[in-house]
Amino acid sequence: MFIGIFECIDDYKVAEAMFQCAEGWAHEHGLAMLCGTYNLDREDGRGILIEGHDRPPAFLCGHNAPYYGEFFERYGFGKRHDDGLAYACDLNPNNPKIQRLYRLAEGVRKRKNFTIRTVNMNDIDSEMGRVLILQNRALEHLEGFVPYSLESVKAMLLPLKDLADPELILFAKQMDKAWVGSQPSKTLTRS
Repeated sequence: MFIGIFECIDDYKVAEAMFQCAEGWAHEHGLAMLCGTYNLDREDGRGILIEGHDRPPAFLCGHNAPYYGEFFERYGFGKRHDDGLAYACDLNPNNPKIQRLYRLAEGVRKRKNFTIRTVNMNDIDSEMGRVLILQNRALEHLEGFVPYSLESVKAMLLPLKDLADPELILFAKQMDKAWVGSQPSKTLTRS
């Protein structure tokens, strides 16, 4: 069973009562596991923020009070997958680490014959087909992974279309390879 939309004052007894209520409901319905937090959708603000409370919230990432993690762990929740990690990166172009990254990227691009392009918002259907294939390939190593369908990718991406800066959405391609087509395999399904 998934739990989500978790909000709690800084009082473990309150959190414990909510967890016990969810656990009781799950037992009554023959369920053996509680997972969460998942909010409205598996991809929408899932998880508990453990580090990074000093930084502003990131879009579609959980951002909660620091005591939430302690409450979940104290009740017995633990990390289930590594795919819930979010990373921050200092993109200051004067940062020596960023300068090194630029040099490495340029070397790889020249040596391996790669090209980088921005998203084509005028061909969004084909682009979502590419995202579908890339996302499924990137996540297929995870235990229990169920491939996404094109419909689920569209449901995640289309609401963000008007917010997206096309200059920040990049595709990399090796020059001797064809761009991934927009017709995903018929076996890719996710409900």
